[in-house]
Amino acid sequence: AVFLASAAAATGRSVLVIDSDFQATARTWADVAVEAGRPVIPVQAARPEAAMEARQRYDLVVIDCAPRLDTLHAAALAVADLC
Repeated sequence: AVFLASAAAATGRSVLVIDSDFQATARTWADVAVEAGRPVIPVQAARPEAAMEARQRYDLVVIDCAPRLDTLHAAALAVADLC
Protein backbone atom coordinates (compact mmCIF):
# COMPACT_ATOMS: atom_id res chain seq x y z
CA ALA A 1 0.00 0.00 0.00
CA VAL A 2 2.81 2.40 0.88
CA PHE A 3 4.73 1.70 -2.33
CA LEU A 4 1.58 2.08 -4.44
CA ALA A 5 0.84 5.40 -2.73
CA SER A 6 4.45 6.56 -3.18
CA ALA A 7 4.39 5.74 -6.89
CA ALA A 8 1.17 7.68 -7.36
CA ALA A 9 2.52 10.66 -5.40
CA ALA A 10 5.62 10.67 -7.62
CA THR A 11 3.34 11.42 -10.59
CA GLY A 12 2.03 14.55 -8.86
CA ARG A 13 -1.20 13.16 -7.44
CA SER A 14 -2.34 14.07 -3.96
CA VAL A 15 -2.40 10.81 -2.02
CA LEU A 16 -3.57 9.68 1.42
CA VAL A 17 -2.94 6.30 3.04
CA ILE A 18 -5.55 5.08 5.49
CA ASP A 19 -4.04 2.47 7.79
CA SER A 20 -6.69 -0.02 8.91
CA ASP A 21 -4.21 -2.74 9.82
CA PHE A 22 -4.05 -3.32 13.59
CA GLN A 23 -0.26 -3.57 13.34
CA ALA A 24 -0.15 0.04 12.08
CA THR A 25 2.75 -0.63 9.71
CA ALA A 26 1.87 2.24 7.37
CA ARG A 27 1.82 4.67 10.30
CA THR A 28 5.14 3.25 11.53
CA TRP A 29 6.59 3.74 8.03
CA ALA A 30 5.48 7.38 8.06
CA ASP A 31 7.03 7.97 11.49
CA VAL A 32 10.36 6.49 10.34
CA ALA A 33 10.31 8.61 7.18
CA VAL A 34 9.73 11.78 9.22
CA GLU A 35 12.62 10.90 11.55
CA ALA A 36 14.87 10.36 8.51
CA GLY A 37 13.87 13.70 7.00
CA ARG A 38 12.19 12.07 4.00
CA PRO A 39 9.07 13.29 2.23
CA VAL A 40 6.02 11.68 3.74
CA ILE A 41 2.65 10.80 2.27
CA PRO A 42 -0.10 11.56 4.79
CA VAL A 43 -1.14 8.46 6.75
CA GLN A 44 -4.09 8.37 9.09
CA ALA A 45 -5.75 5.74 11.24
CA ALA A 46 -8.93 4.22 9.88
CA ARG A 47 -12.28 5.59 10.93
CA PRO A 48 -15.57 4.49 9.39
CA GLU A 49 -16.06 7.81 7.58
CA ALA A 50 -12.39 8.39 6.71
CA ALA A 51 -12.45 7.08 3.14
CA MET A 52 -15.55 9.00 2.15
CA GLU A 53 -14.17 12.26 3.59
CA ALA A 54 -10.78 11.71 1.96
CA ARG A 55 -12.26 11.13 -1.51
CA GLN A 56 -13.25 14.80 -1.51
CA ARG A 57 -9.71 16.06 -0.73
CA TYR A 58 -7.29 13.63 -2.42
CA ASP A 59 -6.79 12.32 -5.93
CA LEU A 60 -6.09 8.83 -4.58
CA VAL A 61 -6.84 7.15 -1.26
CA VAL A 62 -5.00 3.89 -0.56
CA ILE A 63 -6.38 1.78 2.27
CA ASP A 64 -3.88 -0.53 3.93
CA CYS A 65 -5.85 -3.52 5.22
CA ALA A 66 -4.90 -6.58 7.19
CA PRO A 67 -5.14 -9.92 5.35
CA ARG A 68 -8.61 -10.80 6.58
CA LEU A 69 -12.16 -9.70 5.89
CA ASP A 70 -14.20 -8.02 8.59
CA THR A 71 -16.68 -5.15 8.79
CA LEU A 72 -14.08 -2.41 8.30
CA HIS A 73 -12.61 -4.12 5.27
CA ALA A 74 -15.99 -4.83 3.76
CA ALA A 75 -16.76 -1.10 4.07
CA ALA A 76 -13.45 -0.26 2.34
CA LEU A 77 -14.28 -2.61 -0.51
CA ALA A 78 -17.73 -1.08 -0.84
CA VAL A 79 -16.35 2.42 -1.52
CA ALA A 80 -13.30 1.35 -3.53
CA ASP A 81 -12.87 2.16 -7.21
CA LEU A 82 -10.14 -0.48 -7.49
CA CYS A 83 -9.24 -3.45 -5.31
